[in-house]
Amino acid sequence: MLNAAQGALFDETAAEIDAATGFLTLIEVTRLAICALLKRQEDEPHREKMLAAVQKFMMATMNAPGTPSGEKLVNLKKFAKDAIKIILLERPLVARTSAVAPTQTRRQIDKDPDALAGQEPARILALGGLGEPDTGAAVAATEDGDIPREVIKPTTIIIVSPVAAQKFDSFKSLFPAAICYRMERATCFFQRYNPHINRGLSRPFLLSKAFADRLFGVMNDIIVPAMVASSRNVTVLETSRQWAGVTTAEFWEIVDRDERAKIGIVAAWTAAWEGCRQRRETRETKDGKTAAVLVASPILLKVREKLAPTHGEFTLPPIRNDEITLFASMLYELDLDRLEYTWNRLRQIYEQELDRRDYQDKARDGALRDSILNAFEIVPDLTGDFMALLCYFCFEKFDLALLERFTHNKGTTPEQRQKRIPYLMSFLSGERVPETRRREQLVRVEREAERMRRSPERP
Repeated sequence: MLNAAQGALFDETAAEIDAATGFLTLIEVTRLAICALLKRQEDEPHREKMLAAVQKFMMATMNAPGTPSGEKLVNLKKFAKDAIKIILLERPLVARTSAVAPTQTRRQIDKDPDALAGQEPARILALGGLGEPDTGAAVAATEDGDIPREVIKPTTIIIVSPVAAQKFDSFKSLFPAAICYRMERATCFFQRYNPHINRGLSRPFLLSKAFADRLFGVMNDIIVPAMVASSRNVTVLETSRQWAGVTTAEFWEIVDRDERAKIGIVAAWTAAWEGCRQRRETRETKDGKTAAVLVASPILLKVREKLAPTHGEFTLPPIRNDEITLFASMLYELDLDRLEYTWNRLRQIYEQELDRRDYQDKARDGALRDSILNAFEIVPDLTGDFMALLCYFCFEKFDLALLERFTHNKGTTPEQRQKRIPYLMSFLSGERVPETRRREQLVRVEREAERMRRSPERP
């Protein structure tokens, strides 16, 4: 049985678990709770085993076919609360953490690419022992002189969750909603943000919810009608079963079990976007010669009109063939589990190099830069730019100066960089960027002065 203090702590943690609206959020809330309860040096072996076992089970359950998503989420919440209760019952009530923070080894999740952790913020339970709160010492420097011991919370990142799965009465209403449901899982990944940061710059289009809403309009008005009109496979799928009462999540579970249906949908989706591409035409130039040029089709002009931002709500380059390729890739080519793992590694390396907590190892200089470069090799083409930009909008100390310095790893000339990282270079060419760079430089100078003030004198 839990005692009063344990019961109160369990109730608070259980409320956070119940509030999770999606699998990734639930996994991260559970991970943070386990790390908070097992944070002492002597807890480390148990913490690593617990994290590995819990995350392996939750990922396997999340990806298992046959069970509705809503039922999976309910079962995983019960599992998470049972795991927390076991920790509360089995973990001995001992004294607070020692005054000198231990140097901890890299967590198992850093080593295992299949161990997923998202970034939904949750209150860290700052407890030295379960029976009493760890009030912590006054702000003091560690041996390195730059990390206050009171700093324990990870970087606050808000995850934007997709809408819940919905039921529809017919295939005609279900199909476009299911397409948008799957696409929204991809767009929401790039919409995460740090509520404590205001860069004063418009977010690049893939990082903007306003852009995603416009993209869904393009799918509903242009892409899905083209898929239905031109694909016999979609027509066959409509008559293959009774679709009334099937949710948008269940639709994809059904499709993923039917290889023929999956291939048919991907083919129809690809063909619909192909119809939006620029076409090469031969036209006469001013000097009377002929030349092949890329011309926007009427459909592409309509897509551009629907996606155009208003009032500077996001930045968007002219929609050309590269953008069409990016949009088409978002239905099936983005591995969201891999993206989450990659993002989690970037956050960890950022903290260890630029914003370290007292329980973390110190990363070498340039570690974040190298991790972003590695992310470019892991994520699909054209999305690496947005991972780097996401770091800028979510990591306070990764400012424009560091972002611009990173771009030099992608080419020795502006022309090379423009070819390799077009969206990143387009963002950095914005008219408000120089002003923001100067403001961030002042913040950097003030931060360094504060760090030196707190650092103990050294011989």
